[in-house]
Amino acid sequence: MDDELESADPAIEQLMKHIDSLAPDIYAIHVSPDGNLISTSTDPKTDETRQHEMSLWMRLPKHPNIVPFNSIVVDELEGRFVGFTTVYIPGGTLGENNTRTFKLKWLHRLINVIDELNLNFGIAHQDIGPRNLLIHEATDALMLFDFNFSARIGRTG
Repeated sequence: MDDELESADPAIEQLMKHIDSLAPDIYAIHVSPDGNLISTSTDPKTDETRQHEMSLWMRLPKHPNIVPFNSIVVDELEGRFVGFTTVYIPGGTLGENNTRTFKLKWLHRLINVIDELNLNFGIAHQDIGPRNLLIHEATDALMLFDFNFSARIGRTG
């Protein structure tokens, strides 16, 4: 789910709403902000990508400019990984609000978090763009999320 919803656990809530209508071979769903099912994926690589993203993201230490990892979603019947959730950050992405003036302090924080990921954690995000940058309403902080294209620097696979 790329667009966050306002409930405490939006991914689980939306999955429960649609679970009975989904085929067993579905690996991922995309839900609109108002809860409508937009698309599904039957590609097993989607599952591998989510597992890779979760594995990397959940190991990152807490950082003021990275959206925090929240929880793992597991299929209770089969005991397999279904997905994960992140903490809801009110404010929206830069992509959703392209009329917002981009502040110099946000650029500075973005450069700092990228340096921290690259130099201290050996991680290349590889998908930095307006849709993956949130602005926290209360703190006016820029926050990076969506690590599905990220990779460890110097490693293959």
